Amino acid sequence: MNLQQKIEAHSLVKPVRPKLPRLIYDQFTPAAFIRGMSENHPVALILSDEAGTFFAYPRIGEIPVFNSAWNGSDIRKDSATSGMVSISAPRLSLSLQMQPDYFFTA
Repeated sequence: MNLQQKIEAHSLVKPVRPKLPRLIYDQFTPAAFIRGMSENHPVALILSDEAGTFFAYPRIGEIPVFNSAWNGSDIRKDSATSGMVSISAPRLSLSLQMQPDYFFTA
């Protein structure tokens, strides 16, 4: 293979997208969280100064996903819109602050 052929072959190779370190999630949907953990590093901090919104519907239905990420269990999620998503050995920390009035009435 001559040099020109090598250059042409190399130009056809698509670069591999690097995994970006998105570590902090504050305003997000559960689907975006799962996608972010699967496409990037499976390490995250959920940070919320209004934790009432974190526990509100529809996010409350995704609590098992957050539990799995927190304890390091593999996550497998399948949906008609986004297909199969797999996250191996996730790590999750949470820092959730809530207003006292909401905490005692919720």
